[in-house]
Amino acid sequence: VAETEKEFVVTTDLPGFKKEDIALEIENGVLTIRGEVKIEKEEESADGPKYHRRERRIESVARSISLPEGVLEDKVTADLKDGVLTVTLPKAPAALARKIAIQ
Repeated sequence: VAETEKEFVVTTDLPGFKKEDIALEIENGVLTIRGEVKIEKEEESADGPKYHRRERRIESVARSISLPEGVLEDKVTADLKDGVLTVTLPKAPAALARKIAIQ
């Protein structure tokens, strides 16, 4: 989790996952990332002894992150590129740092 002046950015590696394999949810100030991918692989020998092989595997991940106050939950965006999920959480104007003039 990284913080800039205007937003928080959550970055996580999810190699082998497609966007339809991932679910994001924000509830009660907690961001939850869930992913599940089903992998099926089947091989047959081309020559030599005849054999067949079939593998099935399910991979799942889940992570919950408590969000600081002042996040605009309805403005959150997410992007998945090259197996890296980036979730951008903009800060509310009240949570932004502001300069105070001295009288």
